[in-house]
Amino acid sequence: MQRSLSRITMRIGKWGLLTLAATFLLGFAAPYPTSTYKVLAAAADSTTKPLTEKLFPIRGITIGTTEKTLIQKLGEPNRKDPSEYGFTWFVYNKDYKQYAQIGVAAGRVVAAYSNAAGVKSNAGIAIGTTRKDAEAKLGKPLTTLKIGNTTWKLNDGKELGRYTVGTGIVTLFYDIHAKNTVTSMLVMDKKTATTATATVKNAKLQAAYERELFDLANSVRVRMELAPFKWDDTAAKTARLHSADMAARKFFDHENPDGKSPFDRMEKQGIAYRLAAENIAAGQDNAIFAHESWMNSAGHRKNLLSAIAKFGAGVAFGGEYGIYYTQNFFTPLK
Repeated sequence: MQRSLSRITMRIGKWGLLTLAATFLLGFAAPYPTSTYKVLAAAADSTTKPLTEKLFPIRGITIGTTEKTLIQKLGEPNRKDPSEYGFTWFVYNKDYKQYAQIGVAAGRVVAAYSNAAGVKSNAGIAIGTTRKDAEAKLGKPLTTLKIGNTTWKLNDGKELGRYTVGTGIVTLFYDIHAKNTVTSMLVMDKKTATTATATVKNAKLQAAYERELFDLANSVRVRMELAPFKWDDTAAKTARLHSADMAARKFFDHENPDGKSPFDRMEKQGIAYRLAAENIAAGQDNAIFAHESWMNSAGHRKNLLSAIAKFGAGVAFGGEYGIYYTQNFFTPLK
């Protein structure tokens, strides 16, 4: 099960309080600027040959590309993150307009993800393609997925579809606030996607998810012509403590069992703000799925696309849902 909640408020001065909204899966979602959300032309006619995972490059990189070739084309990554699949994400975040995560294992590319505006496949599918048009080419999405010896029933709904393409699995994330159009792509080697791993859910993986949440938020903000957030360590600490608290005390809410709100927790850590907000989620597979889930919820989307300046994310493993995510946002009082 996956869950998410959001909340936003504004504080003026030290004592005056003006509430703009207290939203729980409610609120106004800003539309995409028309200038940045166009369906890109297909680079090839996919009707003339069978679809394969090779037709879904991310920044020119396809499944099976060698690590050496990857670095020759894109350079050394700005960061290397562990993944729950056991491979290493090569994160390219220097230019959010070209944001990409490339998964590497045993010297070869086994996964690739991007939500950058220029992402397009050679199968006639791009950022902005409608779900109807995508599925006209890919067919209906998977309803089950066998991982190891267990067959899982998928409950992806309107937000995403997973499709078998050649020897890979292509996951298309759809934006229900933009007429069910493609908002990002994840391509993965089928063996990697369906092999059960015993990845240790440790502090390194936790930190990777936190930084990826920051990058994912900023890449979609830049795509929509908004200024990127600035990372704030104190906000991240506040968020991490709340995620850990939810896991430990088995609750899921902005208000903890002691009656403390997100804003109480931020103030306790010394954050003085005039605008602040919080998003929480639980149960999503990883940072990508959590981010895309938030973007399809009006209240969370409003926070992620707001004029707030600073951002911190905190992740914790454990509890009823297995994993908890918190994002804290604020604009300093001064």
